[in-house]
Amino acid sequence: MGHYRFCIDRKNAIGHYRFCIDRKNAIGHYRFCIDRKNAIGHYRLCIDRKNAIGHYRFCIDRKNAMGHYRFCIDRKNAIGHYRFCIDRKNAIGHYRFCIKSHNNNFLNREANKAIKFFTFQIDNLW
Repeated sequence: MGHYRFCIDRKNAIGHYRFCIDRKNAIGHYRFCIDRKNAIGHYRLCIDRKNAIGHYRFCIDRKNAMGHYRFCIDRKNAIGHYRFCIDRKNAIGHYRFCIKSHNNNFLNREANKAIKFFTFQIDNLW
C-alpha cells in the first residue's frame, strides 16, 4: 500500500541514461521508463499499467538525423479497446498508420509480437 520509486541516472561522454520504475499501491499504477540520449539520437521506452482491469500504454520514440519515429499500443480494459499507431517523419514526408479495434484477437496477437520485437530492438541498443 506504499509508493515506491527506483531511479538510476548515468551521464558520461557518450550520453545520458535514465531508468525509472514507480509503483504506487497494491491495486497498482506502474510506470517503467528508459531514456537514452547520444550522438545518433534520442530513445524513449515507456510502459504504464494503471490497475487490474487495465489501462496499458507502450511507446517508443526515436529521433535521429533521418527522422522521428513513434510507435504506440494502447489497451484500455478487459472488454477491449486497442489502438496501434506508427508515425514516421523524415525529409520525404510524414506517414501515419493507425488501427482501432474492439475485442480483436488478431490485433492483440500482432500487438504482442510488435512489443516483443521493439523490446528486442531496445535491448540491443545497449
